[in-house]
Amino acid sequence: MEDVDKRAHSVATPAPHGALAAECSTEAIHLIKAADRLRIYSVTSLDSQAFPGRLATVVCCGGERLLPGTQPIYSWRAIEYFLKRCRGRVSSIVFSGPNVLLEEALPCAIERALMLGWAVGLRTNAEEPERLRELLPRLSWVSLELPLPGKALSAVGEQAKASLRMLRTAGIPFECRTPPWSGDHRSAYIRRLGSQLAELGVERYTVTLQRH
Repeated sequence: MEDVDKRAHSVATPAPHGALAAECSTEAIHLIKAADRLRIYSVTSLDSQAFPGRLATVVCCGGERLLPGTQPIYSWRAIEYFLKRCRGRVSSIVFSGPNVLLEEALPCAIERALMLGWAVGLRTNAEEPERLRELLPRLSWVSLELPLPGKALSAVGEQAKASLRMLRTAGIPFECRTPPWSGDHRSAYIRRLGSQLAELGVERYTVTLQRH
């Protein structure tokens, strides 16, 4: 993990001035400038589990509702420069964060990633079905995090159901996830949630274990 963290910090190295302009079309330069507004707070440079069957770079983005006053650490331009250096090893990028769908620059970053030949995955909550709908044609993998008890005691809410129906209709590979949780009645909740997801046609459900 320490090695990955060090390589993640190397992402902050800026691309040489003029290098992007030399290799990019006018459309690409416009997309890069727009994608630079994406608020990126952390990066895992090499992740073998975020995107099934592919080695991925995970870019974590948040919304102001989640991280008020927090300043972004990385620019999209730096991420792109890093990924180009890893071409041949990294074949996908996963945009991650509970509120990543609220990032206005996300579609531009996704479009740019596709232009460069990377498969795109998304890891986020299931509460923004309309925003998810807009991105579905560009995604190759989706991981939806479901809320814990206290937010939705009935487990799968209507927004999450809408997101799941869209994913099934689109035919995009996806999973549902439960974040780490060590509260009371954990096992019973997970069993109930698993049953509900199976009834909704979900074939892959991942339980994230609590680290000690």
